[in-house]
Amino acid sequence: MSPFDIVMFGYGDWHLWEKEGLRVRNAKLCLHLARSDRVRSIAVVSDPPAFSPSGTSVRKYVAAALRTMPLRARWREGSDKITVLDPPLPAALPHRFRARWIIRAVARFCDDRGIRAPVLWIANPCKVFPIGRLGESCVIFDAIDDWEAIPEYAPIRTRIARGYTEVKERAHIIFTVSDALLDKFQGAEARIVRHVPNAVDAELFDPAGRHVERDPAGPPVFTYVGIIHARFDEELVIALAHAFPEAIIRLIGPIWSEPTKTKLKGLPNVRLEGFVHHAKVPRALLDSDVLILPHRIDEASRSMSPLKLFEYLASGRPIVSTPVPPAGDFGDLVYLARGPEAFIDQARAALSEAGEPRAETMAQRRREAARRHTWSQRVEAILDDMEAFALERAAGGAPPSGRV
Repeated sequence: MSPFDIVMFGYGDWHLWEKEGLRVRNAKLCLHLARSDRVRSIAVVSDPPAFSPSGTSVRKYVAAALRTMPLRARWREGSDKITVLDPPLPAALPHRFRARWIIRAVARFCDDRGIRAPVLWIANPCKVFPIGRLGESCVIFDAIDDWEAIPEYAPIRTRIARGYTEVKERAHIIFTVSDALLDKFQGAEARIVRHVPNAVDAELFDPAGRHVERDPAGPPVFTYVGIIHARFDEELVIALAHAFPEAIIRLIGPIWSEPTKTKLKGLPNVRLEGFVHHAKVPRALLDSDVLILPHRIDEASRSMSPLKLFEYLASGRPIVSTPVPPAGDFGDLVYLARGPEAFIDQARAALSEAGEPRAETMAQRRREAARRHTWSQRVEAILDDMEAFALERAAGGAPPSGRV
């Protein structure tokens, strides 16, 4: 079988992923797909500037478009086998007008590279417009979160719902990060609908070979890494800060909510460290005593698969989490807590683990669990599905719909 050419319309784009350190799911999948002999090329289509969830003035939006977008479409090599396509300035027009400019740029790129019948990979329900317009051999939708359940996306919920409807009707393969999303796509016309959770490059977080020295007399350190938005339960962190006034609570990541930021800034032992490049995350985890995942229990959190959980496991450090998927799948490797009182109790138990004889055994078990959830394993399973679909289509034309 010939290797695949993939055109990816992801969540964000390569420029954003590079800024973050190529940490997010789309970036990890691209990198690992590109390492496979079963893939010839990947074209990642950049996003035009977008209004933030809280709204952006038209003047700022136009300024961002003029500053970042070329007059004509251009491409650059992003990594081995990966090419980044920057759409032209007209693609910054309102959503209903931009599609033809983006499609034209991608089609011209495919013609120039001799790409025929690419695999169309979409990870954003608002980017379904390329379906059927690039001569694609297969349409893959990668369901990352349930966007209809995210409060920040309420202004575009109608567009999201239309996108999901089109995915259910026209995608050939659907991957989902959670069982809840697997249920959401029950009955879709796709030939393959499969749960493909997030994962980790476990070797990046292995303390072996790193000098990690925690001062036993120093204050305990609790750390959270990730975006602080509607899913983040700041009340649990506030309770933790009051219960452990001697501790340092590090919150690493951007804060989308100003009221949340105001509440947390008033706590003397909470450090708001903002965005950090992913290269610094392993050290931040290993310099911590306990890693926390204080997410709300709601419809949005049930649809997710937090990347941070797999990274936390790979570090070996004790983890305290609310019972959001898939934290409950790891048994005693994760201290589960619902509500402030339980969260404090479990934080205390996690802190005490370091002084127990089982401490190193628990750390090793967490690292072993992480090594069972690697991106390379995920990509091999994805490529197996892509090949199975291609072979079935070659053998009998349009394959039957159904769910695997």
